[in-house]
Amino acid sequence: MNVQQTPEAATISGFRLSPSQWDLWRRQSRNRTFLSRARVTVDGGLDANWLAECLADVVDRNDILRAAFQQLPGMEAPLQVIQDDTRPAVETYDWRACAPAERQTKLRQLWTEEPVFELHEAPLLFASLARSGEREQVLQLVAPSIVADSESLALILREIAVRANGAKAGPRAEVQFLHLSEWCHEVREDQDNAARRSFWRDQIHPRLVLPFARSAAAGPSGEAHIEGPVFDRSTVLAAWALVLARYGATCEVTIHCRLPGRMFDELADAVGPMATSVPVGISWSADETLFALTERIDRSLAEASENLPYFDGRSASAEPVQIGFDYQEAPECPAASTASFRNLEMRGEIEPCDLLLRCVATGGRLRLDIVYDTNRHDGMIIGLIADSLKATLENANATAPLQQVPVIGSRERDLLLADWSHTVRAPIEDTSIHALFARIARERPNKMAVKSPERQFTFAELDCPQQSACPTLADCRRSAGNPGRGPFEAERRSDRGRTGRAEDGRRLRPA
Repeated sequence: MNVQQTPEAATISGFRLSPSQWDLWRRQSRNRTFLSRARVTVDGGLDANWLAECLADVVDRNDILRAAFQQLPGMEAPLQVIQDDTRPAVETYDWRACAPAERQTKLRQLWTEEPVFELHEAPLLFASLARSGEREQVLQLVAPSIVADSESLALILREIAVRANGAKAGPRAEVQFLHLSEWCHEVREDQDNAARRSFWRDQIHPRLVLPFARSAAAGPSGEAHIEGPVFDRSTVLAAWALVLARYGATCEVTIHCRLPGRMFDELADAVGPMATSVPVGISWSADETLFALTERIDRSLAEASENLPYFDGRSASAEPVQIGFDYQEAPECPAASTASFRNLEMRGEIEPCDLLLRCVATGGRLRLDIVYDTNRHDGMIIGLIADSLKATLENANATAPLQQVPVIGSRERDLLLADWSHTVRAPIEDTSIHALFARIARERPNKMAVKSPERQFTFAELDCPQQSACPTLADCRRSAGNPGRGPFEAERRSDRGRTGRAEDGRRLRPA
């Protein structure tokens, strides 16, 4: 996060951060800025100079796109200072000569790369126009999430599509994001009450204990993909909760859901960082139906949106988010007369978490990506979860009890019923443990057999005569500060049958 502090003698005139911007600002690291992205494929040529002029007009009509973040020494958070005469940069690429595989690699790298934004300089909007065919281009927009969410970037792409097909620019938006920001502050100051804030405390359930999760430092992300017909947001969220809760053996879970934050009709076409990630508590009983659960989730999401101005975000000392959910509906591109816009993709980053289900509905299809921390979760298990999620969505009956909802995918079912239950085994040999150990020592003499904090022993070392092996083990025990009898030392005694005598003469009987 590159923010330049203004000298103490200077003054700043600007707007304070909205509550959601402040929460995002606290959670961003000093070396990394959360980003929003959107891209679209264009059939028909777009001129880079025309695109730059179109984006300059969009920036001029939306104050937040001309905001720079500046702060004086000692200020906890910066102010948003609106600047004039700003023009976004447009990078152009021509990959027509590349082989198809190389071209796809370049487009994928362009989609995932993270441009560096100087947050004290506007405009904070970056555009790329890559020619991928004779009449095909890919137009991509990237902005810091503190400036615009992915829905805002999709709206800008839609306006470009409309103008590329002959329409004129729209008027300046009557409701700007900065107006919404100030309204949120006024609501919190004038109508603050305990009931509103207790709503968010009631959403927190204990973290899921997932048997496949590892305790480790955060690492790189991995993804598992699913694609199918469109399901509504509440149905997908219910299926996500049911599949994960099965592994945690519980009927309640807290999922951090991404809310669009456009609380009024006047904000439907507004540009700004309105999306917010908030905790939503979900609980159910085994005998209720999927329909009842999705209806309750609908009510919970509506109440969360209503109480959004009172959400204080998570404290800096809070545990990282465990489970996340992001559902976005990409707006339809307008009918084309000159240039056709298709395959609109969106991605917004506002809350990192261990397990995130990211959903984008577009063109009658639903793409689901399970994004996970590779240090904490195994890719094979995530693949099984993806299969279970797909099976739950495709086979669930809205009127059947939840205990009958199929939450096991085909691959996991095969593992349980076939691979892990395969009972055909070689017969057990009728021989002693000593003979079996000696055979293994001959077959794998250099394989590790026993490991201690100080050293390890191979099968060959343990199979050596006792008079040489036991001193070695005893030495390791004494070096560890335990002079007593070790697990590998035993006093050799003659076999006295089923009974024997202790040193004090008492008879010993087998247990």
